[in-house]
Amino acid sequence: MTASRNYEFGQYMNIHFLDGLPPTQTLILKRAPTKKFASNYYAGIGGGVEEGESLETATRRELFEETGLKRNDLTQFGILNVNGKKMIHYFSGILEATQEITSDDGALQWVGLAELFKRKIIPSTALMLREWQRRDFALDRAFTMYIRSDHNAEGMAINITIEKVKEGLHA
Repeated sequence: MTASRNYEFGQYMNIHFLDGLPPTQTLILKRAPTKKFASNYYAGIGGGVEEGESLETATRRELFEETGLKRNDLTQFGILNVNGKKMIHYFSGILEATQEITSDDGALQWVGLAELFKRKIIPSTALMLREWQRRDFALDRAFTMYIRSDHNAEGMAINITIEKVKEGLHA
């Protein structure tokens, strides 16, 4: 069984681009209506770490597969630990908002920070983005958020309780 087939266990990544520091916009993916997981929800670019693959390799692979971008300058700003079993690693980079990027997984959109939380964002991703926003989208103040949740039939975290937020990246 590979991590990309089981949403309750494993390692995943979520990539969010900012238009600069301080940011005014972020690039967010509206997942296609045909997706089994979180169709029509907003999320970062990403996916699962496959068996035998490093997190770094998986992050670059998913970014390239979903956008055609090749980047080695992504910074990990957070980890979401779900029920002590599932780890979602959050990465960011700076990208010019004028650059057009497409994805087979849905529609990539530049969204102003004032509009970001008006979108239908995957609930666990929204928690991470809110904490990152509280930290002024700093790339040098990484954090780990521990949550407890149930999962719906498609694997999305629901009934979420934040247990704690710790400074630094704790796998």
